[in-house]
Amino acid sequence: MATYVPAKKNTAFIFYASLVSQANTKIMQVNPTLAAGDFNITGDGVSVGAFGTTPAVTPAASRLVKFSLASGEMNYDNVTITCSDAAGAEWCDLVINIQTAARQVDDLAYPATSGRSLVVDANGLADANAVKCGATGAGTAITARDIGASVLLSAGSGTGQLDFTSGVVKGNLAQILGTALTETAGLLAGGFKKFFNIASPTGTLNSLPDAVPDAAGGLPVTGTRLTSIPWNAAWDTEVQSECDDALVAQNLDHLVKIAVDTNLQTTVHDNSVLGYALATANVSTFDRTTESLAGLSGDLNVGIADIQADTDNIQARIPAALTAGGNMKSDLLAQNGSTTAADNIRGGGLGLVLSTCAAGSTTTSIVTNLTEATNDHYNGRVITFTNAALLGQTSSISAYDGATKTLTVVALTEAPANTDTFVIS
Repeated sequence: MATYVPAKKNTAFIFYASLVSQANTKIMQVNPTLAAGDFNITGDGVSVGAFGTTPAVTPAASRLVKFSLASGEMNYDNVTITCSDAAGAEWCDLVINIQTAARQVDDLAYPATSGRSLVVDANGLADANAVKCGATGAGTAITARDIGASVLLSAGSGTGQLDFTSGVVKGNLAQILGTALTETAGLLAGGFKKFFNIASPTGTLNSLPDAVPDAAGGLPVTGTRLTSIPWNAAWDTEVQSECDDALVAQNLDHLVKIAVDTNLQTTVHDNSVLGYALATANVSTFDRTTESLAGLSGDLNVGIADIQADTDNIQARIPAALTAGGNMKSDLLAQNGSTTAADNIRGGGLGLVLSTCAAGSTTTSIVTNLTEATNDHYNGRVITFTNAALLGQTSSISAYDGATKTLTVVALTEAPANTDTFVIS
């Protein structure tokens, strides 16, 4: 976690404070009420404005208030925070001044030696000279050679030296895993080149058979082994013959050869894919005049004609009530067998009045788009809203102004909006 000692210029800063209660100035306010306008920042005597992040009681319901300042709010030598309860009734005013520093404790070199200073350049890099390497007080003195970006080595073939040219280190492989190498000079390097001088190898040493070359199971390397592979021009005819036999054995030759008869029993098995495609359980009795695709098309044409005839019959019987828009008008002659019930439904529908609200309505005065001009025409009736925020809400009508088309109702929960719909029953 970042530290804040001391407060650093142009670096985010967090601290905690408490606010004194107005009711009892001997104690701090518990869970003070805080608002965005209660806290303002001044930087080097110039007003910066309100906090970017409003202080908050942390932990919740405690006496502590957490102040979080962004880097931009801390980009001053003196950052002054003015705390004033805008409501003016809970906690006392408070002014907090923060003096920033260029560096924090975390920016210093660690550990430091008492009584000595550390030279730091303009880039913040420490400049130090090492005089000894090793344990404190018993290290080995270092010669006057600087260790810079690259460590300088001297080439040589003596003990502890490396043989290199132009930065390339040379070495001789004398043993592997403790076993001395006795191979002829140059052969080992040549072998490595053979195996590893491949851009994208596809095999490994495991790809090679573990057997003597030219022996049983080994790689053929001589002319005798290579020419003994049994492949010549005669094999072309043999492979063709084997393929033809396999097609006939599996009864697949009928897919490529020309049909010679109408009885497919000798060329197509009943349980083959082609056999089932012929749409008959027994291909030996296949009748191409009725069961082929051409024969089936005649049956389909007959079926299509029947469908067309039925469709024409239905269209002829559609009543004239079908409108140009595709809607059908109808009259309700009876409801559940009762013509009286149907008449009652019609009478109830004629008594309903549908309309919309106009602008300027309140919770008790509804400006409408009704056309009725008679005053109090709808007194005693009920208005029910059918959309928007008042959907389903009902109120009774006590007055109606025929000139302004305004209904007076028992107060609604909110004023209707322009174009809201309603029904009077």
